[in-house]
Amino acid sequence: ALIRREGAGNNSALLGSFKELWNLYQNEIRSLLHNYVTTDADVYQFSSSPKMGSNMNGKKDVAREHLFKFAEADPKSVDMVTEYEALEGIIRAAVPGLTDSRKPGADKKAIGRSNNIDGGNPRKSATAGYESKQNSSGTHKSLVEPSVFNMSLLLPPTLVFLQRLRTIVPPGSDLASSALTSFLDNFLVNVFQPQLDETLGKLADTIFGETTSFTQDQEWMQVARKPVFKGTTAFFTVVMAFCKMLTTIPPDQALSTLIIRQMMRYYDRCFGWFKSL
Repeated sequence: ALIRREGAGNNSALLGSFKELWNLYQNEIRSLLHNYVTTDADVYQFSSSPKMGSNMNGKKDVAREHLFKFAEADPKSVDMVTEYEALEGIIRAAVPGLTDSRKPGADKKAIGRSNNIDGGNPRKSATAGYESKQNSSGTHKSLVEPSVFNMSLLLPPTLVFLQRLRTIVPPGSDLASSALTSFLDNFLVNVFQPQLDETLGKLADTIFGETTSFTQDQEWMQVARKPVFKGTTAFFTVVMAFCKMLTTIPPDQALSTLIIRQMMRYYDRCFGWFKSL
């Protein structure tokens, strides 16, 4: 609509800017998803309540502590000035008339006034409300605990975002609509599935290795009609968590085989214990 209104045709600057933005979005989404399956929090803890900002082992995630803040940036640095001028140039090329009304040097004066008001920080007023909500340590607070089981909370909104993005791809762009989700498909097959398989294996090994795995669960009445082992209760909890996750992500038979494999392992473990009696 913007291109038709301005009569710019297939504006190469606009198309190029869209590709650059898409690459940034893609890298950010990929990084976020990778962080949730490539942390030390591989084993899902069902009985613990980890602190916000910590991983499943209770340790702070150092990789998430250091985030970019405008308060720590120097607005007069060469890099900041260069990026600001480049951004202004992109805006002028993509949306003619939006910034042409400004007088030469107005941008620098605006930055100077902002520095005087905000104490040298041109973005402080915009981020003051957000920064005030952070604690004194300034660490990042994870809203969703890093775990492959919590991936179901991230995938649906990601898919919705990508579907909406398809509707604003500029005409004439060589960016195919299928390319918007291809990186996500690659992530699910090559990253998420192997990590999920490894996590299930670790969970099963933990359950099998417990000395009390084949002792009666004192709270068996909450999960079964007849007495069951503690290991059975723990394994059933894993199965239910896995199945619940499968109902919220795109169906894939390969994922179902992962839990079936662990169920077969648990059967072999129980059969081996029975023969040892």
